[in-house]
Amino acid sequence: INPEDPAAPDHASEWTEKGLHGLRLSPSGQGENDWFDGPLMEPIFARLESLGVPLLMLTGPKRLPRLGELMDKHPDLQVCIDHMSDVHPDDEEGRKLLLDMARYPQIFVKISHTWSISGEEYPWRDTHDLVESVYQTFGPDRIMWGTDWPVCLGKAEYDQALSVVRDEMKF
Repeated sequence: INPEDPAAPDHASEWTEKGLHGLRLSPSGQGENDWFDGPLMEPIFARLESLGVPLLMLTGPKRLPRLGELMDKHPDLQVCIDHMSDVHPDDEEGRKLLLDMARYPQIFVKISHTWSISGEEYPWRDTHDLVESVYQTFGPDRIMWGTDWPVCLGKAEYDQALSVVRDEMKF
């Protein structure tokens, strides 16, 4: 759906009737006063909540407080924060913002993207503490993993993306 189109909530309903099972919104970067801060997010979140359609959010950590405001109004909407909100291992403020989202029981986190945020070669050990803090804070039932394939291929093979969580992250 186009998050700047006033008919976006109705489009979500139409797509759901055609088989939509989830929606991804990607407010880019750390922008302010753009469509994610605009008046349409409230009705979009409300419609997705009423339809039972989960939302995958791909956005940076500075947008998480706004996501929290929307979750306060729509506590039954299931939301997954994609790529750990692109928090880098040395970003303590971003980590705090991400971990604070655990207060919403309907928020999940995808722990992918470690190959991209790492400053090291495989197995990207500088990201393990961040992933473990997400795991410990959200719990195993509220995290998921994705390969990032084929986007990862410039820095990681599929088997590395899998083995880093399966074999290298001992927690």
